[in-house]
Amino acid sequence: MPPSIPTYFRCDPSTLCDNVACCTRPESEPRLLVSDYLRLSELTGEAPEHIWRTKGNVLLTAAEEGFVVVNLGLRHDPCVYLTPEGRCGVYEKRPTTCAGFPFLDNAAEPFLTGTGPTSKNVRKNVSHAYRCLHSIQFSAAQTRAGQELYSLMMEEEEAMLRTFWKGEQPIIPCSTVDDVLGLYLTAHRVQAHRDPKGVDELSNRLHTARPIIQQAPSTIQEQMGGTQQVQQLTFSYINAFEVVVYALYQDDIAEHFAHLDRNARIDFQRFDKERKKILRRLEEDQKQLARLRIIR
Repeated sequence: MPPSIPTYFRCDPSTLCDNVACCTRPESEPRLLVSDYLRLSELTGEAPEHIWRTKGNVLLTAAEEGFVVVNLGLRHDPCVYLTPEGRCGVYEKRPTTCAGFPFLDNAAEPFLTGTGPTSKNVRKNVSHAYRCLHSIQFSAAQTRAGQELYSLMMEEEEAMLRTFWKGEQPIIPCSTVDDVLGLYLTAHRVQAHRDPKGVDELSNRLHTARPIIQQAPSTIQEQMGGTQQVQQLTFSYINAFEVVVYALYQDDIAEHFAHLDRNARIDFQRFDKERKKILRRLEEDQKQLARLRIIR
């Protein structure tokens, strides 16, 4: 009996996705770095701070118990760069977490996932929406690319802490209902000052988030057996919480982008050059697998 031939991963939205699920589900929102915003800015002509204000989001990751770290994200309900035909409108400059999916997730699960699912529990829990992950393996080159991208992103994270966050990446408390409700009320006041008439999109998003945030006591009791921990709530609650945090930090992070100096930009562009090399090698591997007919 001949040995079975492995099937390796490839991305093919036209045949392997149900309505490009990975680009439309908020729980699969990518975590972005400064180089991602600079690359999108280069492609679109928009200033990074404008992209942040109009298309950005935060992605929250666990810190010490009862606290979360604020990271850069991108609106993903659906992705703001998805075309009406279901294609990526910024494919050549897409975020690294998108370009490296799913092998990057496999190499760097805790770093990338924030509040959303990893490639492992995507396969386990929502595999019906991610048919590209059915019965696949990663080639040696795909695994290596995931590891290299992860190392590169961790190196950029260290640079971001120094030159973008200025050593003070936001960490916020969220261990109790009062913490979350207090943050919502502060965000509401900040946004009302920015938009007194309450007509812009962020005001609408906060208005939508309000009833979800206000049901915190019953939600927490249901999800955590009566405790007041806000760590494993439903995706809808976490997404609403991220809208609140985005409203709180929109101006501060826009200022970080606006005041990014030339040397820092050059440093982040270096990460982009290394990224291109990794993705170029990965593309050559994909072509080779296709020629051998062992790619899906």
